[in-house]
Amino acid sequence: MNDSFGEVVTALGQRATSAVLWSGTLLAGLAGLLSVSPVLGQSTCTSPVTFAQVPDGPSPCTGGNRSNGINPAGDIVGRCKDAGGTPHAYLLGRNTATPALIDFSGAPFNTDQGTTARAINAGGDIVGRYFDGAGHSHGFLRTGGVFSAIDVPFSNSSDTDARGVNNAGDIVGQYATPGTAHGFVLSRGAFTAIDVPGAAATLPRSINDEGQIVGFYVVLTGPGSIAVHGFLRSADGSSFKTLDFPGAVASGAAGINEPGEVVGGYTTNPVTIADLNGDNDIAQHGFLLNADGATFTSFDYPGSSVTGLRGGFTPQGRIVGMFEIGGVEHGFLATRCR
Repeated sequence: MNDSFGEVVTALGQRATSAVLWSGTLLAGLAGLLSVSPVLGQSTCTSPVTFAQVPDGPSPCTGGNRSNGINPAGDIVGRCKDAGGTPHAYLLGRNTATPALIDFSGAPFNTDQGTTARAINAGGDIVGRYFDGAGHSHGFLRTGGVFSAIDVPFSNSSDTDARGVNNAGDIVGQYATPGTAHGFVLSRGAFTAIDVPGAAATLPRSINDEGQIVGFYVVLTGPGSIAVHGFLRSADGSSFKTLDFPGAVASGAAGINEPGEVVGGYTTNPVTIADLNGDNDIAQHGFLLNADGATFTSFDYPGSSVTGLRGGFTPQGRIVGMFEIGGVEHGFLATRCR
């Protein structure tokens, strides 16, 4: 299967040789987190967030569990992988114990090489991507049980990936052109490209109801080197703000909620170009950025070697992502301390 960011990394690799990138009570724990009031614990916080593991995906999945999106009601979407490495999109409904694979049998497209659910809004609309028979990525939208494909209409574009959806139905994501990647926003049936000025690649991850968009971008800094930064695009699209965790080698924003709080990931360790291929996470940490745009807080799933933020962040402060322990991936649900 091709991956749109993997294609970008391969292309950038022609000009750069190294890079850095952040790129037992399961049900009871989830129920507890989902019932937490945002005002609780204001004077008793001992950590930035409280974690619970999201139950792993059902058969035929055997691993590769990632929780990617959550809506205000507590519905979670993500993906898991079967023994052959094929991804399968799942939905974990509120107050249910086990994720259910999303049924694509009625979709007007071929998903034989896999599916991934990226985000879900308050109305239950789900966006993500699927791989066609040739292994190319296409975005999808499921609304009211009906599927539609999402492919940007721009010249020389390929490998669309729908990453985020707000409650108005605006969708953000990324697509590839030869040698690079760009972001897009789809609003009221119209596509608009998103490119951070001067960036070699722009990859949006989330959009809130105000229309603010977050993600990360890649800059060529010299022969054999690149830099990776998070960004926040203003609601009117007129400006971009760089979001870098203090002291990090590379940072990326993953989710933004309606109060304007941001979650993301960062790393202090360099990696090679090869490490960035595919949809893989590397050793990293999560961060919270307050709505003031200046106050960062780091966090990690307890005992994990990787804490990966995937995009989901609700106004109530619920966050989803993935963690890795002993080389095995699982999804998590966290609630930030208020």
